[in-house]
Amino acid sequence: MITIFTALYCEAEPIIRYFDLKRQNNINGFQLFSNNSIHLLITGVGGINAAIGVTSLCSSSINTPTFNDIVVNLGICGAENLTLKKGTILLGNKIIDLSTNKSYYPDMIFRHKFIESTILTSPVPVIGRVRSNDKGCITPESLSLIYNDSTENNASESNTSTLHNLIQRGNAKNVTYDSPTPTLQSCVHIDCADDISNGQLSSENNFTVTDLVNTDLSITDMEASGVFHAAKLFYQPHQMFFFKVVSDYQDGKKISKKEVSSLISNNISQIAHWILPIHDELLSCAPMSFYEHEKALLNKTAEELKLTVSMQFQLKGLMHYYKIKHGDFVNDLEQFLQKNITKPLKNKNEGKKYFEQLKESFL
Repeated sequence: MITIFTALYCEAEPIIRYFDLKRQNNINGFQLFSNNSIHLLITGVGGINAAIGVTSLCSSSINTPTFNDIVVNLGICGAENLTLKKGTILLGNKIIDLSTNKSYYPDMIFRHKFIESTILTSPVPVIGRVRSNDKGCITPESLSLIYNDSTENNASESNTSTLHNLIQRGNAKNVTYDSPTPTLQSCVHIDCADDISNGQLSSENNFTVTDLVNTDLSITDMEASGVFHAAKLFYQPHQMFFFKVVSDYQDGKKISKKEVSSLISNNISQIAHWILPIHDELLSCAPMSFYEHEKALLNKTAEELKLTVSMQFQLKGLMHYYKIKHGDFVNDLEQFLQKNITKPLKNKNEGKKYFEQLKESFL
């Protein structure tokens, strides 16, 4: 099953038409549309509504999450970078909740040609550039915010943002770009120490303004962190995808429902043509499992590369799908380690470089 979450009906309407979804009985007041393989739930605006909507659907008898399901969060966002045209579609590789300073990482194990972005989720609409407080930390109080409680104007609550292409997570000095202009990449870079809560990935590190703003390459929405926070109770990070479409430039101008629907409509085909084959592949997969000698090699790899918890999740997912496609990953992974890791690594930063090489080799 593919489960799609949008905040607004005007975002959902072109998706409903494209997949020919039919209206179902409401779930705890949320509008639900479905066919044989797709559910779409309209959560309403904001992270709390998004989290409640995800939990309501995933806890219902209508939708029982499995290892071969896919979760998609699709909606509009703002962009501070004026070189981004309205209608540009971005795929989130990192989500930061500005109200809690928690970071979440979808596992980017599927090759794609979308522009990747960090998504900053704010509890309220943001107008103007994201700023730091006197301690250098971004908080809701340090944002230039405009409150809008009108349901009629919710379509304009997409917030400030700037495109992020191939961000190196962590300090600004680690940010690198392959070219002066955004390029299409398929890999993700994680530089953050992560924690596990109830077996699920969750990072709660403080972040500074230089980590997020000085790159001028991040986007902001109001729902992504809520969707991830709730969905991680039912799905693994590689099953979740966050697509955002640029709709405004943080100038506070209202956006019509018709314009929102048009922006989503222009991108739904591209998203569907990428998502559907992935779903088909997941349906053909057995639950992720490894033999004891495979587990030992994965643990050895994680130790030698000094991988963070989130990277270990990515490693397991990557090797799982490599095993499905090629029948075995042990020989190739052992050869990679023998060829590249000729002496103990000095630190995690060095390990991250080799991990990126590993992903490029096995994708």
